[in-house]
Amino acid sequence: MNDPTFIEWLLDHQHEGSPVGDLARDVRQDLDDHCMSRSTRTARGIRRHLTATHGIRDRLVRSTIDDAVRQYTACYGEDDDPQTVRRRAEAIRARADGTGMNPSWPYGLAPTRLDEREAAVDWALTHHLMWSRGHHCLHWLLTGHCNRLTCRDDPTHGFGVLADHGITLSGRWLDHVTAWTRGGRPDTLVAQPYDLDDADRTGLEALGRGHGLDVEIDDASGWYRRGTTWIAVRRAGDVSELVDLVHRADRDRRRAVD
Repeated sequence: MNDPTFIEWLLDHQHEGSPVGDLARDVRQDLDDHCMSRSTRTARGIRRHLTATHGIRDRLVRSTIDDAVRQYTACYGEDDDPQTVRRRAEAIRARADGTGMNPSWPYGLAPTRLDEREAAVDWALTHHLMWSRGHHCLHWLLTGHCNRLTCRDDPTHGFGVLADHGITLSGRWLDHVTAWTRGGRPDTLVAQPYDLDDADRTGLEALGRGHGLDVEIDDASGWYRRGTTWIAVRRAGDVSELVDLVHRADRDRRRAVD
């Protein structure tokens, strides 16, 4: 449970229509509320509240509460003014309403990561983008839809045909992916992988030359941080030729399977 952290586990499960999802939502809300409260923001108070209120008995899950408490108290330290932290968090959430990121947030933007949340909101507002939750592939960027099951197993399916154009991509760079719309249409796909190998870097740079897409790579990282590389693929022109190539490859593969 160290990777993802307990907080990220909560964020991953809070939308599930199950008892686990209900528990994750309640625990996350209580962590937010109690970590910003003067009376119960200490590690002991938070731990006692979580255990007593939610009856967390599973040893593996319960042992990670300490990690969650440490993460929160590190962000909302004893020297911080809880009201100042609360006002900042509320201001970020209010601005996030214009980006589609509130009340749900992309993976990695936990409630305690105010700097990261603020950076994501600033970026989205600057570029007039809205988060499109649930989309994670180049097919969506090009066409506005995709076969999610196929893209989950092979996020670059159909793109092998681009090798004839000097573009070779694996799916390894598609990590911590967020999709963004402008005016209701697909606009940008952001990936923030821990590792970007030379082959994918070369393929992405080639993808951004003359195919209606702009590709930005920043090794200094984006809002996810933690040593990741920032990759933003944006629609910048006519992508019809690219779409035709990929669709043709997909049709050929389906025929071969049939």
